[in-house]
Formats: sequence, C-alpha cells, structure tokens
Amino acid sequence: MKKKILIISGSVLISAVLGVVIVFGNSAMNIEEDHYSYDSERKKQHVNHSDGGFTIPLESLEEEMWFVDAVIYGTVLEQEESYEQNTNITPKIDFNFPVTPSTVMVNEVMYGDIGKDKITFLQHGSILEQIGASKLVNEGEEYILLLMKTTWGDYWPYHDEKGIWKVEEGRVSYVGTDEHLAHLQNLTVEEFSKVVRDAGQNKKKPASVVE
Repeated sequence: MKKKILIISGSVLISAVLGVVIVFGNSAMNIEEDHYSYDSERKKQHVNHSDGGFTIPLESLEEEMWFVDAVIYGTVLEQEESYEQNTNITPKIDFNFPVTPSTVMVNEVMYGDIGKDKITFLQHGSILEQIGASKLVNEGEEYILLLMKTTWGDYWPYHDEKGIWKVEEGRVSYVGTDEHLAHLQNLTVEEFSKVVRDAGQNKKKPASVVE
C-alpha cells in the first residue's frame, strides 16, 4: 500500500537512515508505507536525522518525544565491527554509509516498550574514522538513549546527539546546544526519567509538521 505524505519545508531531503526514513519537501512524494517504520497514525513522518540537512524546528521536549519510540537507561556491552550499508530507499538514492552497531543492556525502560533485555543500537560512523568514532558510544559506559525503531527491530538514536545522554556518577549530559533541552543537563538518572516520562505522556505534534 502506498500513501502520499506532504511535509512543508524549503527543500527535499530523504535521510540515509534505513528503517526510519525522513521526507521533507514542498511537494508530495509517494512512500511505500510498509517499507518503513510507520507504526501508528502519529508517526507518518519523522524529524530529520542528518547532520547537514534541514530540520523541523522544535521548541520543547514534548515535541521531541513525538518522534521517539522508546527511552532506555542502558550499558554498552559490546561495540561490533563497522560495516557499509546501502540506503536502499525509494525514490532510489544509491550510496553507502558506515554503520557501527553496539549491543546495549537495557537497565531500565523509561518510556515506550522494548520487550527484551538487550538491543542492537546503530550509529552512523565507523570505528576507523577519527571524527565518526568520536561520536560512537563506548563499551562499558552507561547512557540514556532516546530511540527510534527500525522495521527489523534494531534501534537508531533519535536525531543523533539528542538521542545519546551519557551517564557519569549518576548524572546525565549530552553534547547538544538546544536551549529547550538545557534544563536536562546534569540531572540525576531518576530526575531525567521523571521528566522524560512526563514529556512522553504529554507529547505533541510540532506545529511545523503538516500531513
């Protein structure tokens, strides 16, 4: 089944994120719905993941949570070997990008439904690239991860750095600079969990998203 989706923006961008595809444009595009991870009426589109592309302006954690499938507190057990993956998306954009999977133990599910004690966490970048490797999670470290689920059951971080919050000495931090997320910096895990749960229960569609 195919469904037309119209999202207003200044350019057309199809993210190179398999399983959670993002489409922006000032014209309608045909999308094969069952090829991607549309799991409910609220998720007919996702916010852009790319580092260099246009993104929907968001103003609150409640709007960010509109696109998040789950939030976990986890420990990285193993970082696996990086590999090259083709986009394999329609309309066809033929290029490869590096992916590094990690196995993450689920210590706590703060939001959503995981249903297992370990997940495969996918990230753009390679352990062989200096810049790409610096953004990857590290074995033995703890993180709070905002996740977007692929159609095959693995997970990407939500909007790259926004989806990765490192836990050190019981407090959280991330490298982003979004003003509406600044109040989350240095919260305890328990405080962060409460804020995320509340935001998830009160999530709302951003005004800039038009179906």
